Amino acid sequence: MLGEIGRANSITVTPEEVNAAMRAEASKYPGREQQMIEFYRAYPARSTRCVGRSSRTKVIDYVLTRRL
Repeated sequence: MLGEIGRANSITVTPEEVNAAMRAEASKYPGREQQMIEFYRAYPARSTRCVGRSSRTKVIDYVLTRRL
């Protein structure tokens, strides 16, 4: 359902948001942050979790602002 709301309202995740999400995810591995970022960049399929999380957050924010 969130995906459909995102598509219907042209909600997308920018490259900057993807990078921020990767940095946030990498921060869960203290001392290995750079290694994790490189891992995400080397294996883009692994970064889909970061993209998905960012996308869901944007759609939820969109829905909440429309309800107020």
